[in-house]
Amino acid sequence: ALAKAWKSSKLFASLQTDMRYPSLEDAKALEKSNTKTWYPDQIESFAGDFWFYLKLLFDRQMKTVTRDATFAVARLGQCILIGAIAGSLFSNIGTTDINTLNGFLFNTMLFSALGSFAILPIVYDQKAVYYKQKDSLFFPTWIYCLAQVVSLMPLQIVEGFIYVGINYWAAGLSENENGSRFFTFILLSIVFGMAVNQVFRLIATYVPSMGEALPVSGLCIVIMILFSGFIQPKSLISDGWSWFYWINPVAWALKAVTINELKSPKYDFLTCTNPDCTTKARYGDVVLEQYDIPTDEAYVWYSFAVLVAEFFFLFFCSTLAMKYVRTEPVPLPPVRPIETEADIAANGRIIVKESNAEEGKSGQMSVREVAPLPQP
Repeated sequence: ALAKAWKSSKLFASLQTDMRYPSLEDAKALEKSNTKTWYPDQIESFAGDFWFYLKLLFDRQMKTVTRDATFAVARLGQCILIGAIAGSLFSNIGTTDINTLNGFLFNTMLFSALGSFAILPIVYDQKAVYYKQKDSLFFPTWIYCLAQVVSLMPLQIVEGFIYVGINYWAAGLSENENGSRFFTFILLSIVFGMAVNQVFRLIATYVPSMGEALPVSGLCIVIMILFSGFIQPKSLISDGWSWFYWINPVAWALKAVTINELKSPKYDFLTCTNPDCTTKARYGDVVLEQYDIPTDEAYVWYSFAVLVAEFFFLFFCSTLAMKYVRTEPVPLPPVRPIETEADIAANGRIIVKESNAEEGKSGQMSVREVAPLPQP
């Protein structure tokens, strides 16, 4: 009866009107036309638009990156140190020393892939805050992931220029065509690193702890290396695993940088194609065919397009995982602690014990708290 009276009251009707319409005048107008509609601001989960949330989250992520000076200095120092060591190891590679050249190209791409391991602690450190804010509808998940990716791009670009810049010129790679192949090499290295970065981000969103994610990430790296075409050419990979070669970002990156180097004028000289040397062909093309790599230079940009597509696909998958896969349990509501008699006495309260014994039954004691004693 009380609930029925409340629903029939004017106050309840006023509250219903306020929840359905922004003003009483709008409510009356729409009720007369017998139109039941929701206003856009009443059906949207988030009040701001895309640019508002992107700017807000990007500013926050940039502060997180720039304030962690130790992380940035360590990454840049790693690029300089490892770049100097690798540059001295592969210095001045001979034009016909193809085995060393292949090792150099593979090592450069592998450094970009292994450097992406640094995304794992970043994702895990921010997971708890993300879950809390996502549950409170602070922002859309996909914009949060986009801001997190974009905020790390400046550091990845600087790392690519430092490491590739040291190694490329130390190894004596092609400097023809005004150094355009050098910038193509850097571009491929950066995009490849971003694609592998999303592989590890996807692993971090699905795996509950970083201790479990590290061996999974290591296993992924090993598999990508095995089917990259470096250990054995694509023609020797069994048909059952050839599909992985075509989706492997390491294979596409290695193919692109190899074509980019061997199609330069540095390798335009002729070489024999048979033991009798009756036929000759361009040296760079002979090497590419030997490793089952296309000789068409357009494949450099085909590979670039595949790496970009893999980056966006993996970003989409990791965003879905962040939104729908929760690797941490939902926290339980707070529970009021049980106070002991010593705690109650310390808080200035007293306990009154009353006898509830009835005739024919054993006596029982109940506890009743009384208001705190007045302080003198």
